[in-house]
Amino acid sequence: MEREGESGRQLGFFVSFGYTTDSFDECTGFQKRTGRIINLVNVQEILDEEHVQKM
Repeated sequence: MEREGESGRQLGFFVSFGYTTDSFDECTGFQKRTGRIINLVNVQEILDEEHVQKM
């Protein structure tokens, strides 16, 4: 997302089976530095029908 410059994507997703506290901290820091958002989504959320409908 940073390589795309100012006009690049403003929203991104990481998909995993789980995340550590450090993962959340890195995404928060990235948002503060760049103003861009990375949503951390776990596989269970993707499989959850309610979450898919929200996307």
